Amino acid sequence: MNSGVATTTTANDLIFGAGVSDDTVTAAGYNFASRDLAYGNITEDRVALSVGPYAATATHSGRMWGMQLVAFRAAQ
Repeated sequence: MNSGVATTTTANDLIFGAGVSDDTVTAAGYNFASRDLAYGNITEDRVALSVGPYAATATHSGRMWGMQLVAFRAAQ
């Protein structure tokens, strides 16, 4: 599962991903912390250590899936 790429413009943005599967999401993506696996789906997050492209990923045991990503920047 892959959200596609979003490019951050500041370091320390919070990258939040959410994914759904027609079966079961089995693991969060590399460097992401899994927050919830309820109902076979996932929410996950990580901090962007530098400016650049990021994608939310996960693995699952189904055939159909959806994955989304949003980046949050701290108020300045």
